[in-house]
Amino acid sequence: MQGAGLGGASFGSSQTNGFLSAYDGSSQLLNNSLAGMNLGQFGVGLGGGHEGYLSDHSDITRGRSPRGRRGSSKPPDDPTDLSLLNDVPNWLRSLRLHKYTDNLKDMRWQDLVALDEQGLEKKGVNALGARRKLLKVFEQVREAQAEGKI
Repeated sequence: MQGAGLGGASFGSSQTNGFLSAYDGSSQLLNNSLAGMNLGQFGVGLGGGHEGYLSDHSDITRGRSPRGRRGSSKPPDDPTDLSLLNDVPNWLRSLRLHKYTDNLKDMRWQDLVALDEQGLEKKGVNALGARRKLLKVFEQVREAQAEGKI
């Protein structure tokens, strides 16, 4: 058996099938192919002036979605818009509280903004965050009403 001796560290036969020859340094295919290849075009290189990750140098600027953050409790720009106030279901939708439409749709906006925390609870607005948001908007509407804007 040729090349079976461990002392010579030759594990392959004299007839090389190409499998081990890539590792013994005698393969021209491996040596020549990598020598001419520019790995910098793939973002791989040895200090080619490019530091950090490719994504750090991306030209794409990522912004926020036009809708903003999901779950935001920010009220609409003008919760005192009279045309919106007269349509309670759409007004609640603009506040992103439309899940309470069935509870509050039969009320006029003048009666609705007069509710306090206990009144909202009796109407089925059980979530503390929703009650606080409504109370904040009710205060804005009452202020606009007092100033004669509505």
